[in-house]
Amino acid sequence: MARAAHRADPALAPALAELSVVPEGKRVSELERLRTRTTRTKPENLMWMPWA
Repeated sequence: MARAAHRADPALAPALAELSVVPEGKRVSELERLRTRTTRTKPENLMWMPWA
């Protein structure tokens, strides 16, 4: 992936590498946070239950 990113744009590979670093005090990298959807749900959204 690094070679493909470098061929696309030389600045892309270092930017992707930086996104994969887990900051101190955090549990996941910024790349993982962007990749996964949020699991937090607001209480007002819990009122709608299609199976109920």
